[in-house]
Amino acid sequence: MFENYLASKEDLSAINEALSYAWHPKMNFVFKDKELRKRRFCIRAH
Repeated sequence: MFENYLASKEDLSAINEALSYAWHPKMNFVFKDKELRKRRFCIRAH
């Protein structure tokens, strides 16, 4: 996407919040395959 983009603290906070929703047990009906979640939800950090 952007090779020179530096994430702000707000960006990382938003990502953290989104991942907490995706891993919440109430969301299992949407994200049934936990192994798939582990492989797909990947954040690259340098």
